[in-house]
Amino acid sequence: MLTIPRACFGIVAAICCLALSIPAISAKSVATEKELRAAFDDGDLNGDDVLEIDEYAAYMVRLFDSLDKDNNRILTPDEVGGSVNDRFREIDRNGDVKLSLGEAVGDKVIDFFDADTDRSGTLSFAELRRFEQLK
Repeated sequence: MLTIPRACFGIVAAICCLALSIPAISAKSVATEKELRAAFDDGDLNGDDVLEIDEYAAYMVRLFDSLDKDNNRILTPDEVGGSVNDRFREIDRNGDVKLSLGEAVGDKVIDFFDADTDRSGTLSFAELRRFEQLK
């Protein structure tokens, strides 16, 4: 079951804490250590205590789907907190005031590689936590 931390409801809250981190699109809030750990563990499908890019992307897709209330594969401002701010505009590459799955997940893939400070191709919880704190 996908558990979405309270801090992640911003976009896609920003397409989430799981950095996973997901700088929120609406009001910026920081996940607690417990919320971040729960999101990390939920994304770590094979249980090896690191996130591979495929696990991370799959988590982002599940998060996107959970926010997509009308199941049309598009997130509107109403589905991600109601307002269009600078972060929303940044993710909305084509400027249509909607977030496609590609826009949302693509943005988070960039975050994955930014958070991977040891360049191992995986994210440890420590890397995720550091990245989340720097946002």
